[in-house]
Amino acid sequence: MEPGGILPFEPVRQGRRIGQIGDKVLAKAADNGRNPAERRRAWFLLFAFVRPHRERPSGRPRQSAAMRERLLDGPLDGETHARVLDHQPSGLIQAITEKGMHLIRMRAPVNGESHASGTMIELGTVNVLGTVRHRDLSSIAQSGLHAVVKSILSDNEEVCLSFYNRAGNLTLKMHAFQLLEGIGKSKALSMVEIRGRVGWETIASLDEACQIDAADLLANRLCQEIADPHMTPNLLDLLIRA
Repeated sequence: MEPGGILPFEPVRQGRRIGQIGDKVLAKAADNGRNPAERRRAWFLLFAFVRPHRERPSGRPRQSAAMRERLLDGPLDGETHARVLDHQPSGLIQAITEKGMHLIRMRAPVNGESHASGTMIELGTVNVLGTVRHRDLSSIAQSGLHAVVKSILSDNEEVCLSFYNRAGNLTLKMHAFQLLEGIGKSKALSMVEIRGRVGWETIASLDEACQIDAADLLANRLCQEIADPHMTPNLLDLLIRA
């Protein structure tokens, strides 16, 4: 290549162009009037900003194992499964994780099967896009959240029983049972007396003894906290994510 000349090939500008940045970089790279150092820098920027486009196979989600691991760090660390709240025709899935009850977005193959609300999905089989706020859920996802949370509690009895068997006084005048909708002071004291020192071994025995729907009451409280993370005391942090 002669001094001051451009590279002996025409760059193929495939895929994304980074707006005006790509145009300016190309102009600099093709300018014969630049000195060699500036010209080399321009070509470096060109390949930094204008990257070849790679077509991904139709219907296959693109996400590397390293990217998936990064997304599953932090609040999603240790999560392996999630339950569907809303599977949209575009392939976007809004779901809640099985362990920590985090709201997340996932993407499944467009040509794959459609998952009904409550269906459990292994996170390794989909692209996890990240967490999502309750207010950003679709109306379908919001309306189905309570039923899915209740099913998680019913299928993981130890989580539900952990609250009812360990709940104590929050203050001198308030018991933790009173965090549940419809449970007043007298009902809370009655439940404490029935519980005794042994507690309950199954949700069914708890429901029968106290004449309540334990999973439903706790699910209702947890859904309120998911919608408003600033609620205190926060059973999600104290019980589910501890």
